[in-house]
Amino acid sequence: MFAKHTMKTRSDQTLVHELRELIAALDRRVPRIEWEGDRAPARDAEGFRRAALERMWEREPSRRAHAGGTVAQETV
Repeated sequence: MFAKHTMKTRSDQTLVHELRELIAALDRRVPRIEWEGDRAPARDAEGFRRAALERMWEREPSRRAHAGGTVAQETV
């Protein structure tokens, strides 16, 4: 009756690579806050960026062990 949804499993390395690409794309976008209606997408993009960094941080335990810092430090 219902189609079974299967999720493709990705390796941590692949996921981290894709998250880096997403962050790079978000960093390339220059928000035009003077344009009406562009403030909300700019705010959303920053939220997506932070979420991607957190997810990437979770997938890279070796970086966590060496850095000893937080995601907020990487956003600076």
